[in-house]
Amino acid sequence: QIGPDNPEYRHVAGTIASGIGRLNEAEMHYLAAQQMDRANPKYPLYLAQVQRKQGMTEEARANLVLAANLDPTLGIAWASLAAIALDENRASVALGYIKRARELEPARLEWRLIEAKALLRENKPEQAAELLLAVPEPERLASPAALKELGAALGLLGRTSEAATMYVNAVSANPDNPELAYEAALWL
Repeated sequence: QIGPDNPEYRHVAGTIASGIGRLNEAEMHYLAAQQMDRANPKYPLYLAQVQRKQGMTEEARANLVLAANLDPTLGIAWASLAAIALDENRASVALGYIKRARELEPARLEWRLIEAKALLRENKPEQAAELLLAVPEPERLASPAALKELGAALGLLGRTSEAATMYVNAVSANPDNPELAYEAALWL
């Protein structure tokens, strides 16, 4: 209201609106930023994230594809496309997208988790277990999501004692976490 419109101002306004839960306003600001600067991939990327939160899957997918086309090195765009494919129970499609994200950012645990979920849905627990066992143990034990996916893979492989030991180690590393203690008890 006090000066010329600017895509960066709109981006900041969208981020603030999203942070306080005003997703419709955030969407409006990101759309405005995108219309002012169609070459910047962060505007469709952020717009897609807000649209996903609102359940606007098709719109989010379109904006993620746009962001990935504008900057093919955006690992988060590929990973978000994989997450959408997983939500739609299209594991093989998710594996293709997450492969791109992992090529760009191989160390990201979040990308490994998406890939492990897709592998489990494709009935490939051995590959999912190998993928997550490659994560350094301290990082793995600190991540409830990694423990859950690895536990599922080990369970499908009949390696329940290994899953139980993993949870006992996680409890030792995080003794104040009652959820981990509960999971350890279940596996034991």
